[in-house]
Amino acid sequence: MRNIFLSGFVLASLLLLVSCVTAKNVSPTESYAITASRSFCNGSYLNKYLACFTLGNRYRDGNGVPRDYKKAVELYRYSCDADYSPSCDSLGNMYYSGNGVAKNFTKATEYLTQACDGNYIWSCDLLAQMYAKDKNKDKDTKKTFDLYNKYCDQGFPEDCLSLGTLYYNGTGVSQDYDQAYLHYKIACDMLNGKGCSNLGSMHTLGKGVPKDNKKASELFTQACDLGYEPGCIKVKNINQKRNPRPFYYTQIPKIDYPEKALNSKDACENGSDQACADLGSQYFNGLGVKIDYKEGFQLFRQACDAGNAQGCNGLGVIYKEGFGVKRDYKKAESFLKYACDEGSLKGCINLGDMYSYGRVGSRDYSKARALYKQSCTNGFGYGCAELGYIYSTGRNVTKQQALAQSYRKKAIYLYTKSCDVGDVVSCTRLGHLFSSDYDPSKDYKTARILFNFSCERSYSRACVKLAKMYRLSRGVDVDMGKARALYDKACNLGNGSGCNELGYFYKTGFGIKQDFNKAISIFQKSCSRSNAKSCDELGLMYENGQGVTKDISKTKELFKQACDWGYNTGCYHLNAIGQ
Repeated sequence: MRNIFLSGFVLASLLLLVSCVTAKNVSPTESYAITASRSFCNGSYLNKYLACFTLGNRYRDGNGVPRDYKKAVELYRYSCDADYSPSCDSLGNMYYSGNGVAKNFTKATEYLTQACDGNYIWSCDLLAQMYAKDKNKDKDTKKTFDLYNKYCDQGFPEDCLSLGTLYYNGTGVSQDYDQAYLHYKIACDMLNGKGCSNLGSMHTLGKGVPKDNKKASELFTQACDLGYEPGCIKVKNINQKRNPRPFYYTQIPKIDYPEKALNSKDACENGSDQACADLGSQYFNGLGVKIDYKEGFQLFRQACDAGNAQGCNGLGVIYKEGFGVKRDYKKAESFLKYACDEGSLKGCINLGDMYSYGRVGSRDYSKARALYKQSCTNGFGYGCAELGYIYSTGRNVTKQQALAQSYRKKAIYLYTKSCDVGDVVSCTRLGHLFSSDYDPSKDYKTARILFNFSCERSYSRACVKLAKMYRLSRGVDVDMGKARALYDKACNLGNGSGCNELGYFYKTGFGIKQDFNKAISIFQKSCSRSNAKSCDELGLMYENGQGVTKDISKTKELFKQACDWGYNTGCYHLNAIGQ
């Protein structure tokens, strides 16, 4: 969340000044935000170090530029040397996870301490966790306690919550339920939903207080109203006297997607346009079949030609994203508008995305919000989730956290309803909500369970999300072996992002022995499946002679293919070597 707010701030600042960037410095294919960040980072402007930090985030995440952890580390180090605390925090995280540098907990501690001393609270939290878990080879529960205590006194509810947990478990201090209750209450009073939920649990169990289910129910309700989803589940269970285990710990039914694909194929061949659209969606998402955008395109076109709204939505998405075809926003808008007008809520959502990001003319947030609301009102969780994000972050609206949480709760309800009957797409979207950076009540454990459930049922997008958690230490310790295995599984299921990440591991020797031949094989396979980024990565290897003989003609061909399929970095590379 901290990166989103900081990046948003600097982006707004930079775009106000972007007209000052000289034409010779602006790539015709590189976004103004990236070009401006690069220019200001290299200049002597007021927001110089903020710009470097933002650019570092882009290289770290592969957002608009090829992912390059080493460049990210250089940019973080440069602005950290100037005592820019967010960059010190990110640099510490890189050393903590081993991204772009050798994993080094001593170095991580050094930079996180620098950021913490600069009152960057998130660094203090991670430092405290490191001391508690012996991550810096110097387990020090006193330092953990002191850090939580210091920032609780300064009004940070997360640290009061953590301090309460130390007292509750007797970790580094004598177990003291009174002190645990006190600090959970402080966190709860500062609108921390988990603090309220923990208080409710103490009343349920009679830990340090008399058992009182009525009081517990009130506290769970308060936690739920603050957007802490486990509180919603607990209040439901305590009021209905049900087993308190939430749905994602129980056996979720398994949908037989391969059988569904066979049934849809038979029905499609017998003239059912809806079956053709359903089968197209399975090829698009890799449900029961390997991802195949070309086959999905043909099936969507067959359904759309018969007037099927779902088929037209599928065509619109393929043209919008450039999956196996040249990206064409006008065609995308036409298909999506028809789909939405004919009752496809997904069509309305995708059309809203186009208006929100200015894919057809200027950004039109008002139109986008109206389409999201239409979808949400009619029971499509994605629309509710988008509205929650908009009102939480203040994207062209006044921030309204209560309204944001209301939409988020509805999204969780709708996703849960579908996930509860085995829909892996909804389970994965639910996991994404629980792990979203913009949401204050993240629940990585639940997200991991949901991603794992869907990945085990061969939904490749869930495997990629789960791999990212292990790669970036999101609620789990960094485990590059697990991340690589999950990317490998996703790649074998036809997922381009999984292939990209796996190829990057072998290309750079990141967490594995460098092997250009394997990287080339992976990128070739993914590029042949219409993945634009893999074509671009393969082009770079031909340009640099990595595992292959340098071949500028082949390089241009691959960059052009990536560019035609809508990957802007491919266009940038094509322009750089001259068309």
